[in-house]
Parts: sequence; structure tokens; C-alpha cells
Amino acid sequence: MRIERGRTKKILQLSQFDYIRKLLRKFNMVKLKPTLTPLSTLIQLSDRESSSTEVEKEPLKHVAYMPVVGSFMYAMVAT
Repeated sequence: MRIERGRTKKILQLSQFDYIRKLLRKFNMVKLKPTLTPLSTLIQLSDRESSSTEVEKEPLKHVAYMPVVGSFMYAMVAT
């Protein structure tokens, strides 16, 4: 966590930039493209949209979703 102090404006800012960058490198996500969030509330996800063939599922077998989501949730909630 980075702490920046603006003495002239009398402000104190906290930044998680370095921690988030570290997580992106750890999970090999540096080259991903950002997107706006949250999703629209009108979107309804269903099982039909998930990967159904083994060819579609193969690249996802090597992604550890729980550690990725947990790490980013920690950054969001606990820091």
C-alpha cells in the first residue's frame, strides 16, 4: 500500500496500485484488458453460457479461480 501526502492541499491518499500490480503478475493477468464494472442488472447468466465442450474447458483447467477471486476480494475489503 502506498501513502501519498499532499501538504499544500492538506490531503492524505492511500493507493493499492502496487499490491494490485503484484497480484496481476502473480496470476499472470498483466496483459488482460480492463472493462467497466459492475455488469448491468439486466444481464441474466445461465448454465447454457458456460463452456460445454472439453475443448472450451481445457484452457480453464489451469486457472485457480478461488485464489484469484480471494486475493482481489481481500484487496477490496480488507486493505
